[in-house]
Amino acid sequence: MAQAWLGTVRGSLSLATEPLPFADRVALGQIMVSRPEVLRPLSKLNCGKLYAQQIKPLNFILSCHVAPYGHPVDADPECFHLIAPYRTDPRKWLALPWIDQYSGKQYRISTTVEPTRTIARVKSYSDRLNDYEFHPEARCPISTSGNVYF
Repeated sequence: MAQAWLGTVRGSLSLATEPLPFADRVALGQIMVSRPEVLRPLSKLNCGKLYAQQIKPLNFILSCHVAPYGHPVDADPECFHLIAPYRTDPRKWLALPWIDQYSGKQYRISTTVEPTRTIARVKSYSDRLNDYEFHPEARCPISTSGNVYF
């Protein structure tokens, strides 16, 4: 996080920045399995496993952010959210079985490949940092002329 903040501040001051070593990795979050609707699509992954190896209520799972126009061709962008079993090793994230929470369909993910029927294009950490850096600040009213009012 310190590297990301330093790069953002230095970039806004037009100073040289170092590329982030994790910039091209998939930007993931973790969510808790707190409702049956979250656990239900993962039932195929649990099938045949010992209880100790299953994804259970109150476990964590991974969640990723789909890039703009990155939804698979047959997916409904309004009802699409990819989840996967929790893993700490970033080298394994692309190979995980990513499941749409709403349809239960399984997809692969990529930060670079255009979406197909089986692949979703998701955001990298670089994409998420750019989103954050350039998002409008709702608490800072700006007039149509571009003037900032405090």
